[in-house]
Amino acid sequence: NRDVLPPVRGRQYELGAKYLVNRRLLLTASLFDIRESNVAVYDTMVDGEALYRSADVRHRGLELEATGQITDRWQLKGGLALLDPKVTNDPEHPVNNGETRPWLPRTTASLYTSYDFVGSITLGGGMRYVGSVKTYDRSSSPTPAIAAYTLFDASIGYTHDRWRLQLNL
Repeated sequence: NRDVLPPVRGRQYELGAKYLVNRRLLLTASLFDIRESNVAVYDTMVDGEALYRSADVRHRGLELEATGQITDRWQLKGGLALLDPKVTNDPEHPVNNGETRPWLPRTTASLYTSYDFVGSITLGGGMRYVGSVKTYDRSSSPTPAIAAYTLFDASIGYTHDRWRLQLNL
């Protein structure tokens, strides 16, 4: 009805741990549960304008990360995130209750490494994985999911005093 939606309200619980294995390896882990009400979810298109409605959602997940220094000049970082995003209450479309929220990947992962050469030059590279993404809920017309994909990154940097110039590709 084109009314302004009420503000989002939320509550978050998180339990995490960090463990420094030695001076060269840091491990972190986190479990979380986020509950939000009045979240804007897509409703319909009217005269080319996207309209939204309010719903309650819950995001539960796990994040793991490792950061290590293989040598004094070589660093490595990897991470994994698992997400379970659910609609908990959609009053206008109860058929969506319990459904996975669209537009959010359930799995993401990354791995990145960099090496500092003598002469203030740093080279780096890595990858980021994003799992497939659902693009609709039960109250809308089915559309194909976005397939999982992997991005590859590279960087070159130069450090001088307190300044750093870096190109990322």
